Amino acid sequence: MVNETQTTGLSDFKDRKGGLVAFGVIQILFGACFLLMIPFMAFSLSMAASHPTGSAMPMGARMIVPIILFYALLATGFIWVGIGSIQARRWARALVLVTSWFWLISGIIGVFFMLVCMPDMYAQMGKTNGMPRTIMNVVRYVTLGFMVFFYVVIPGLFVLFYGSRHTKATCERRDPHVRWTDKCPLPVLGVSLMAGCWAAGMPLVGIYDWAIPFFGFILTGLGGAGVALVGAFLFGYVARGLYRLSMTAWWGAVAMIIAWGVSCGITFSRVSFVDYYAKMNLPAEQLEMLKQMPFFSGPWMVLFCELWVVGAVVYLLYIRKYLSQQKGVTPAADAVQILEPVPPLLPPVPQAGAPSGGLAIASCVLGILAMMLGIFIIGGVFGILGLILGILQLTRKRTHRALAGWGIGLSVVGILLTTAILLLVLWGLKSRPHLTQEQRQAQTAKALSDPTTPEIERFYALNGAAKEAYNTGNRDQARAYAEEQAGMLERYKGDWNYGNAVQDVNLVLGRIAAADGDLERAKTHLLKAGDSPGSPQMNSFGPNMSLAKDLLEKGEQQAVLEYFKKCAVFWKMDRGRLEAWANEVKSGRIPDFGPNLLY
Repeated sequence: MVNETQTTGLSDFKDRKGGLVAFGVIQILFGACFLLMIPFMAFSLSMAASHPTGSAMPMGARMIVPIILFYALLATGFIWVGIGSIQARRWARALVLVTSWFWLISGIIGVFFMLVCMPDMYAQMGKTNGMPRTIMNVVRYVTLGFMVFFYVVIPGLFVLFYGSRHTKATCERRDPHVRWTDKCPLPVLGVSLMAGCWAAGMPLVGIYDWAIPFFGFILTGLGGAGVALVGAFLFGYVARGLYRLSMTAWWGAVAMIIAWGVSCGITFSRVSFVDYYAKMNLPAEQLEMLKQMPFFSGPWMVLFCELWVVGAVVYLLYIRKYLSQQKGVTPAADAVQILEPVPPLLPPVPQAGAPSGGLAIASCVLGILAMMLGIFIIGGVFGILGLILGILQLTRKRTHRALAGWGIGLSVVGILLTTAILLLVLWGLKSRPHLTQEQRQAQTAKALSDPTTPEIERFYALNGAAKEAYNTGNRDQARAYAEEQAGMLERYKGDWNYGNAVQDVNLVLGRIAAADGDLERAKTHLLKAGDSPGSPQMNSFGPNMSLAKDLLEKGEQQAVLEYFKKCAVFWKMDRGRLEAWANEVKSGRIPDFGPNLLY
């Protein structure tokens, strides 16, 4: 991290006011995005609260409340420092530089461990959801690209800009007053802020039943609460003491980090991480997924914790040189004296009549908006405006040409992104014309009658063909399609569409049997449909309930209740609908299955 304890005192610096405004606007936009996420998460929490399943609301709150608080903290922080950056405040530059360094270092470590655990994680996701390998690879690389951009590139740009001597001198000249961030060297200030965040965050452990690893045990309840509150007090003491450059607080930080490392090492040599997650009362499906990921449940996690401890201790040893053990000396006051600016060495603030960079700043802001909103039409509009303003700045002004260039570049990227999205949409609309049900059935029948159609394509087409034939009253054709697909099932057990096919074959044959009055055969097909291993669609949106509804109308409640139990095996995202439907069936009513009659 940058070591800064003195004012720059440069007479040849370049004024970076335009850049401070541009980067400030970027941070305000980030804050606005996080702010918009809060009502979305609150809506999710309200949906969980109104959930008919008794245990859903507490679990929903346990997962969602920390996320809401985290988004609120990020929104407040980004907007606050963004405004400070626009005003060229010294404290804003210091905070952005410190947090960006931690953001960048954490991002690099996160990307590295993402590369380590991604193969196992996505392999498990593909096995659970039945997604084709090609789709999983696309998801993997898109996720990795996003992580590199957001966790490495963006904080890296912040570090480069706010760490520049020109940016530092600009803030010192435009904000000549000594600020609270000037009273502590930035490397120490970063640790102080982190300890303060930990102190504020420790009480949130209560959301997870106060589960805390403690020297060989996982404490919960009052024991965990006591350790968490003591830890919050100690972290608060360390945060305050380090800001005041206290050597006692430094020793306290070293002791706490080492104690935490020893505690984790002893605990997780006796207790698995999965047991720890279970003590936190995480959802069962999340626990099951974590079990399949060696990074989160094996020795990798312990190794990561211990390496973090080593890194933290090394960094604490590095910042020790900024501290003082001299009695009677107030380090903060001494720091104030050496941080007083020296205005005569600095050029005057540009006057109102100086060349303006307003067009360049506006172009850059619009370019950022264009890139962020490029997947929407409005992103292209922002891009066109940003491009025009950037060109005007280059042709009419002699200053802020670099900033104008950035605005033009970002605007072009936003325009290209919007254009690509529009072309994809138009291509999709052109290649997927709207057809009536009869037209789709005729088109499918024509494709299936072609002897050159590959078998795998027939396997995919038969799902919809059998259901559409039944829905249009052509039972003989529906039976023929369903029986043909049933003969293919054994050959395509590993295919992502296998679960859909198992359901659809038995759905169609069962509905035909129910319509013919053969209720025993219909019930057999219903239970076979429930034996489906699931699919990406069924795991997310649920199974088709048409056959279940047919049998309920004929008084066959018991078979339908058994079917619901089978569906619960793969439909983990039912949000309590299976239980609600089961309660209605037990009460003698036929549930409103809604869109689950159409899937």
